[in-house]
Amino acid sequence: MKNFHFTLVLLTSILIATGIHYIEYQSTLPKLQKCFSQHTPCFKDYDEGLRAAKLWEKPAILMFSAWACVNCQRWVEVLYKHPPILKFMEEEFVLIVLEVDDMTSLPSEEQITYFNHQGKQKELKTVGDKWTRIAISCYTCCSQPKFFLINSEKELLVIEALGYANLEKFQAFLEAGLHNFQHGISEGKMECDL
Repeated sequence: MKNFHFTLVLLTSILIATGIHYIEYQSTLPKLQKCFSQHTPCFKDYDEGLRAAKLWEKPAILMFSAWACVNCQRWVEVLYKHPPILKFMEEEFVLIVLEVDDMTSLPSEEQITYFNHQGKQKELKTVGDKWTRIAISCYTCCSQPKFFLINSEKELLVIEALGYANLEKFQAFLEAGLHNFQHGISEGKMECDL
């Protein structure tokens, strides 16, 4: 009976230690969310998405979007009518969707005043402000929707970004980016010190 008790205590200790390690591991994973009417797995945070791309060894589709963007909503509607492209995106890429008009307040430690690329003073107060700053400063992008194919090192897999386009062009864009990723080819790097 003494050995049984010792074995039970040992087994319980191992399970607890493993469980705690699993919980700690889970808390370090990137936070996957749902986009596009809550159907498509994506990341709504730039750094989390890049972390996932690195961890899962996949290229990323970086989409700058906006809640108030009619073309963005129209594009999503068209995409959902073509499940093979959507499936291809979900299986081969990490999707990062950054809403530039997200009015969620940033934590106080992230709220800053900075000078933009034109030397004008700007305030960074919302999540949308943060994504807008990245879009303009790092990707010279100020329209939505805008798609970039990147790897976890912020290297462009296809040099030209894609805006609202037909599905054939979008499919070719994705295939070119995936091909370049699989062959270690980058067509440029975003120089950004944010």
